[in-house]
Amino acid sequence: MIGKFILPWFGSTPGVWATCLLFFQLLLIVGYGYAHMAAKWLKPIQQAGLHVTLLIIAALMLPIAPDPMWKPVNADAPVLGILSVLAMSVGAPYLILSSTGPLIQSWYAQKLPEYSPYRLYALSNIGSLLGLLSYPLYFERTLTLDDQSLWWSLGYILFILPSIACAWLVSRTANTQPTSVAPVKQNAESISTTAISLWVLLSACGSALLLATTTQMTMNIAIDPFLWVLPLAIYLVTFILCFDSDRWYVREIYWALLPIALVNVVRVLYLGLELNFADQIFGYSFVLFVACMCLHGELSRMRPETNHLTLFYLMVSIGGAIGGIFVAVVAPFAFDALYEYPLLLVTCFMIVGAIALNLTLRGHAQNLMGKGSEWRTASGVVGLLAVAVGCIATFTPSTWDIASRSSDTRELFSQWHQYSLAALAVTLAALTMGADLMRRYRQQPVALWLAQSFAPFAVLVLVTTASLVLTQSLAWVTIEDERRQILKDRNFYGTLSIREYDLGTPKHHLGLRHGNILHGEQLTANPNWPTSYFAPATGIGIATRIQKQLLAEQRSFKAGVIGLGVGTLAVYSNAKIQPEQFPENYAQPHQPTYADIFRFYELNPMVNDWAETRFSYLQDARDRGADISVAEGDARIVLEHELTTDNAQQFDLLAVDAFSGDAIPVHLITKEAIELYWQHLNSDGVLALHISNRVVDLSPVVTRIAEALGYKVLLIKNNANDLRHTNRATWMLMTNNPAFLRQVVSLNKHTYLPDAGPLWTDDFSSVYEVLE
Repeated sequence: MIGKFILPWFGSTPGVWATCLLFFQLLLIVGYGYAHMAAKWLKPIQQAGLHVTLLIIAALMLPIAPDPMWKPVNADAPVLGILSVLAMSVGAPYLILSSTGPLIQSWYAQKLPEYSPYRLYALSNIGSLLGLLSYPLYFERTLTLDDQSLWWSLGYILFILPSIACAWLVSRTANTQPTSVAPVKQNAESISTTAISLWVLLSACGSALLLATTTQMTMNIAIDPFLWVLPLAIYLVTFILCFDSDRWYVREIYWALLPIALVNVVRVLYLGLELNFADQIFGYSFVLFVACMCLHGELSRMRPETNHLTLFYLMVSIGGAIGGIFVAVVAPFAFDALYEYPLLLVTCFMIVGAIALNLTLRGHAQNLMGKGSEWRTASGVVGLLAVAVGCIATFTPSTWDIASRSSDTRELFSQWHQYSLAALAVTLAALTMGADLMRRYRQQPVALWLAQSFAPFAVLVLVTTASLVLTQSLAWVTIEDERRQILKDRNFYGTLSIREYDLGTPKHHLGLRHGNILHGEQLTANPNWPTSYFAPATGIGIATRIQKQLLAEQRSFKAGVIGLGVGTLAVYSNAKIQPEQFPENYAQPHQPTYADIFRFYELNPMVNDWAETRFSYLQDARDRGADISVAEGDARIVLEHELTTDNAQQFDLLAVDAFSGDAIPVHLITKEAIELYWQHLNSDGVLALHISNRVVDLSPVVTRIAEALGYKVLLIKNNANDLRHTNRATWMLMTNNPAFLRQVVSLNKHTYLPDAGPLWTDDFSSVYEVLE
């Protein structure tokens, strides 16, 4: 809920979700730290009194709706801005709520030492899961944001009542010592540093993998709230299963599934958009589930006796925060691409391998192969076969479809292939020599060494070989993906790259990509051609040319564009685009009586920089005499600010290019957003919405908003045209300009309108209703 409040303020990007999760992980440390110190140093009656007092004080901070005064006016320091907004709105109530769970479990263990309190941890995660799933499916669709805030506040107040009851019961206990030193039936030995380090490592890897998977899915499949909820739901399910009962985490089964999941996700990473939506979702979700089951299963097996319960939860929260900081803060600065995801996959496999090696060294090999149990042995065999298949497939050229690739790719693959085989051979030789030196140092004959040390040596070789092959596979995926990139970088808003295509041919061009999604191209030989989704045959091409014709140079033609990309639409300024001419006269400079005015709105500062320095659309338009400007920041916030300062733009055409390919910033396509756009449009203006998307169909939503606001709307779809360098696109044109509507209809380029869908407003908007 709080994420939905602030998501539009910071551009509706995956970084907002990651930063929100990081905030709650950081606050969880404070809450668990408070619970641990209270249980360690305070008497039960003191714990009860303090906690009830803090619950009541936090209630004074309600409701949790963030103050609009915190809304940013630019794109600077979004992480600090998000953390500040969350701290001021939901910080205090969440802090006290987060500490209530471990405190109550500590009280439970004190009063009922014969029962394990860890099942309460599983139950709390079930509650989190139910809240996570019910919000988009019910609350988001039935209550306004203000109502949601009100009901949440009432729920918090009601939560205080049973908390007071629990505190009253604890305060009546006869024990007057702090909970952590109270007599318990469990072993009260101190916890080793190694155990604490493992708690942190396992929880950190799981948390980091959750955020990295979410980022990977949203960057390369779709920026969709569904793909934010799904990974978190999977993550919570693994906690529920692992901490509910030991029977859910069967080590042999999940260890066997891990290499299968990893082999499959390498395939998904390599093929990318060539795979369908469901295949990609399953691949990422499957590996996240299996990996988190392994990590959280081992974490659950290492949980201490209840006298160290609060310390355990504190360390788990610290690990979760470390993982969140790594993905949300460190990785964007340390890496210029999404390298953290493959790095975490390798790390997870190595952790499981280290645990397997440790068990073998301790003489628990039966835990790996299930001695005396056929199905456990079968699981081990399946896992070994998966590792073998992965190793063989990695070094087989047909796996990567090398024969159909370019000569440059084949040569690059040959180099990688030779290097990888050499690295594998050297590694195996080094392990063998090391084992022999160890045998000689111990002065053991070969037969005795085989009897005592062969099993751990075999596990070591298996884990090392599989880790090396996995790393090499992911390295080739990265090499293949980046071989055409001439520039790449990332920031809070995502990963961007400029790629080069058709080098040495007349079709040579550069393209800007956000993850795997195209955001504009420019031809080298014909830099002033409108390309991709903005060609003359597309909806925006038709709208621009007709509006300029109707204006007949009586004044400056003024256009606004939400979403800069590479600045392609600037080619229509001070230019005459003639689709029937080809190629010499296709796009020609034209000096109108009044210079054209184009104003772009762009959230991502890096996109602004690259459009100015790496592509020439904007500068070429300025050279033709056009007035070109770029306003940095979230378009809706900037447009609202312009209205409040009496600076309505009076556009003849406003193009909203913020939904194409993957991104669905819902706040830019609500009824209130469209009303805002029309306050910046002339009465005979045209609003053009680019709704091309592989995941959702926004046409029913736009149709419904047009009906509600009393505007006519046309749907225009065009096919791809390689000769004209045109991509398939879907645009919707909204206007009440009769002359414009007649001309578009006369071209016979429009298609049927769908039935009106749900009315999206700032309070009610759900992409689940328009998923294709």
